[in-house]
Amino acid sequence: MTFDNINAMWEDSAVRFRDYPVVHTRESRAIRTADGRIDERVDYHAVSFQELEELVADFGHGLLALGLQEQEGVALIAENSLRWLVCDLAVLSHRAYDVPRGCGASLKELAYILKSTHVRFAIVENQEQCDRIRTIQAELPELKVMIVLGQASGDARSFEQVLELGRPLRQREGRESPFYQRRDKTRPSDIATILYTSGTCGVPKGIPLTHANIMHNVNVLPEVMQLVPGRRFLAVLPIWHTFERTGEYSALRGGACIFYSTPATILKDMALVDPHHIIGVPRLWMAVRNMTRSVLRQAGKEKLFQALYACSLNVKKARRAGLGDRLGHALADLLFYRKIRAKFGRNFISAISGGGSLPEDVDDFFEIIGVPLLEGYGLTETSPVISGRTMDRRVPYTCGRPLPQTEVRIRDAQGRDLPAGEQGIVFVSGPQVMSGYYNDPKQTAQVMHKDEQGRVWFDTGDLGLLHPSGDLSIVGRVKDTIVLIGGENIEPGPIEEALSASDFIEQVMLCGQDQEYITALVVPDRKLLQDFCSSRAIAYSENRVPELSRDPRVQGFFGDIIARIVSPKNGFTEAERIVHFSFTRPFAMKDDTLSATYKVKRHAVLERDAALIRSLYPHYTELGAEKIHPRQEQPWKT
Repeated sequence: MTFDNINAMWEDSAVRFRDYPVVHTRESRAIRTADGRIDERVDYHAVSFQELEELVADFGHGLLALGLQEQEGVALIAENSLRWLVCDLAVLSHRAYDVPRGCGASLKELAYILKSTHVRFAIVENQEQCDRIRTIQAELPELKVMIVLGQASGDARSFEQVLELGRPLRQREGRESPFYQRRDKTRPSDIATILYTSGTCGVPKGIPLTHANIMHNVNVLPEVMQLVPGRRFLAVLPIWHTFERTGEYSALRGGACIFYSTPATILKDMALVDPHHIIGVPRLWMAVRNMTRSVLRQAGKEKLFQALYACSLNVKKARRAGLGDRLGHALADLLFYRKIRAKFGRNFISAISGGGSLPEDVDDFFEIIGVPLLEGYGLTETSPVISGRTMDRRVPYTCGRPLPQTEVRIRDAQGRDLPAGEQGIVFVSGPQVMSGYYNDPKQTAQVMHKDEQGRVWFDTGDLGLLHPSGDLSIVGRVKDTIVLIGGENIEPGPIEEALSASDFIEQVMLCGQDQEYITALVVPDRKLLQDFCSSRAIAYSENRVPELSRDPRVQGFFGDIIARIVSPKNGFTEAERIVHFSFTRPFAMKDDTLSATYKVKRHAVLERDAALIRSLYPHYTELGAEKIHPRQEQPWKT
């Protein structure tokens, strides 16, 4: 059965799966173990579909009593929780829409979003968030009602108070209530949410997604994910991000149950929950791979693992896969891989990756250890999934085939369609594609294009290619392309992925726009850097990390790592060679240099580290300002 709006889908699930658990809330407390250590005890508490529907209806009637109208926006500034889901479904039931954002959003960003959408209602995580918004109240004259998911003070109302306000109204009016009438009137074309994305460049853009946009994915994904009633879905990404949100709607539609976790507690929670599915971004899967290496290193087994892993890699890629490689792979599975698989749980079916391109070495790792990793591709503007691998079709290094009713074309800079195998700009057309940016016809006109048949195509801004098999690969972003002053076009993505595969490099961003050569800002692995410094009697402290790259010994060591990776032997050109590098502070959400899906916001890093980047170029130039002097050699090679 397919549904054309979220409300119809939810009502059906609430009835069909009424006694099944739908959400398990996480509760932890500190305990003292028998040996005197302080540890964490975690308990999950189940909420059934029927109980969730009662909460949604009570909260929704509370909003009705507070004056919420049809088709108006409600700001939702909070993180993953049962209460977030209650608020979301209650707002949508009014034929209204929410405007979600995380608690880490800056006041400047919140002021822009709330002012742009003219919201009268704001639901926030806690009183601290409420007080933050009160400081910009003068900029938000239309904001009248504040609801706090926890304890509230002042004129704000708590989540519990809104429930208590709505419960008697629901009981008195029953199905004749305007709440249910509005829910029943919901149309596919109604806006369900306006998502603001700062992405990796520029001012936040509002992306209105309709019920029809979102339900295209939700109707398709449960089958792709093999979701059936009772399956356990471990939720770790921010729920206000469209990737996680669509995944959770898919769980609701399929009768699965959601367990809320966090990136910091995911390993412990995996052992407790024994999940069937996890949705994550590439950085999460990189962390799993890196943590495996770290554990093996500490156990003194890393060299053996790497030797056997090389055999497995040869078997996977059919490179010189003789008897020795096959035996090495079998031994590796016996000694290592099956133990790694066991960490995911006895019932684990699939890991789902999206929100960014999956590095090839991470793709290799999961295939070799035998954990199915289904990579998908999409954007917030496409609700979000455009294409994805399936359990019966896992083509490595691709994002799979387009979803049903979805067409992808690869075009050159002049808008001409390119044949299979040629790289160009990814355009997509389908029911999940937005109609345009919120109140921004200029930006909309730049990305939405009609063809001769009147069909609308969305310019994703991504560089990709379609294989003859129909599978899609993404290779970079058009706006990320670095153009050197000599005219060479450099795609930073593949280089950064290759460098990030090193144990010693946690994050990296390439620079060089309008300069003579490429440089890199490197965030080193702190533990391995500390070990290196200790072995060379170099004074180490967390505060000294940015300056340590100027030490000749550190510079030489990391410079050799970079030079070995970004070399002609590995398929990189002379123009892609990294001439200078420097350590920098980690890219993080708290300083807005990292997005919710852990993608580096290049414009924010360029602004934050402007002085550091300039220092990497002895003859730094603004665009066309002066002639660049001859190329400098790598300092560790002179």
